[in-house]
Amino acid sequence: NINAKLLKKQQLEIYIDVAHGLHYLYIRIGQSIIHRDAKTTKIFLNKNFISKIVDFRLAMVKTIIKKTHI
Repeated sequence: NINAKLLKKQQLEIYIDVAHGLHYLYIRIGQSIIHRDAKTTKIFLNKNFISKIVDFRLAMVKTIIKKTHI
């Protein structure tokens, strides 16, 4: 069924979009943001099926100290 395949493709694109978003938060320059409560109820989709990660109440921010060698 073409509709079922499209739905699966859309789901995969949403999963990848969320993974990219969480990865971006984790690798930010100077600090990492760890969501700590990522689940389907914390992901909103806009009308174009672009994911938005929400509810950062349990998030943890870690400052990254860049080590230099002399």
